[in-house]
Amino acid sequence: MLLVVLTLTGCGVKVEVASEAKPTPTERVWPLPQYIWGSVDRLQASPRVVFSNDNQPQVQLFMQPDQPRAYVLQNRNLWVYADYDVTWFGAPQSDARLFINVYTRSNSDDPWQEYDRDEHRLTTTADALPYNLHDSVGVGVYAESTGDYEIRVEAGVVATSADGKIVNEVNANEFSAIVLSDPGEIEANFDAAKPPSGELDPNQLLMDWRNWYGGPCAIRDWLDEGSVDRANLQAACDAFEAEDWSGTMAALWTAIDQTENGGLWADVSETIGLMSIQLGDLEGARAGFENAVDACQWNDRTWQLSISLHNLASVQAMLEDQDAAYATFQRLQELRGQFYDELGNRLTQANVAYISRDRDNVQDAHWYFENNGLPQFKVTAIWLEGME
Repeated sequence: MLLVVLTLTGCGVKVEVASEAKPTPTERVWPLPQYIWGSVDRLQASPRVVFSNDNQPQVQLFMQPDQPRAYVLQNRNLWVYADYDVTWFGAPQSDARLFINVYTRSNSDDPWQEYDRDEHRLTTTADALPYNLHDSVGVGVYAESTGDYEIRVEAGVVATSADGKIVNEVNANEFSAIVLSDPGEIEANFDAAKPPSGELDPNQLLMDWRNWYGGPCAIRDWLDEGSVDRANLQAACDAFEAEDWSGTMAALWTAIDQTENGGLWADVSETIGLMSIQLGDLEGARAGFENAVDACQWNDRTWQLSISLHNLASVQAMLEDQDAAYATFQRLQELRGQFYDELGNRLTQANVAYISRDRDNVQDAHWYFENNGLPQFKVTAIWLEGME
């Protein structure tokens, strides 16, 4: 839309055409670490039901589609629910039935099996109008064994007016979940959090270096003599010692392609990501950390998965892929909320707060790093100066 601005001049009226100022979008609220220990909560729908004087119920489900994969620790609940709001402006004696049906299966080739359901029946009387009810209806999905499964959640409303008019709305979400072992409380290993070079770039977000196991040569030493895995890591080690970085990366990717060892897949992928960060290759780092996330989630490496998610989200943010970074940070916080890892939480706190321009939380993380002798405090000090 164009705005026409009339300006009085000595000779008459001057017409100026200017573009309308664009509205300022609401800033994204980035998720800070929060240890809750309890269930993983997944909102599936936000049904809204209105009964008015014309007796015709108005129903909207407001589904929450495109649910990402859920990470749930053993013996914890995955709580899937609908958060509903029902209002009567008229039509007393009308009622609404709000429900959740949950189905599960092991893989996409299996038929869905009914897991559980819940419903709420709501009504009111003539002397209570107008009247509003706000609550949630949901089901807890509980798994004792590690592994992956698929979930289908049906959310629905059956609204019936006093004169028998019925509105029936049902929709469904489908997503996957991976049940992981509980790593327990993670002891802070400050030495492992220090980068091997001892130097950090303040123009980069903070990586979590605790998945660095000494580089290609150190990983080679764990492997059996004469194995294909050791031969591939030997090639990577030789290139690494010769400071042939492209040769090192090529050998590491070959090791990933040829290994059947899930732990090696994860360790080498994280090594690629962290080396790429040191070399300033953010796209290479993203590829490495994406591989590390896959390797950790499919090999039940819960704590290491949280580190890989932190590093991946941080690289996505540096690449200005904000939607991907936000989604990865959310998955990380959902996982981290189920076990305690203070050092990991502080690294994530620093990055998320810096992205959000949240000086107080950067300051809080800065004090933690400084008090525990971590070089990350030098980076957060520079960040704080720039935020004054």
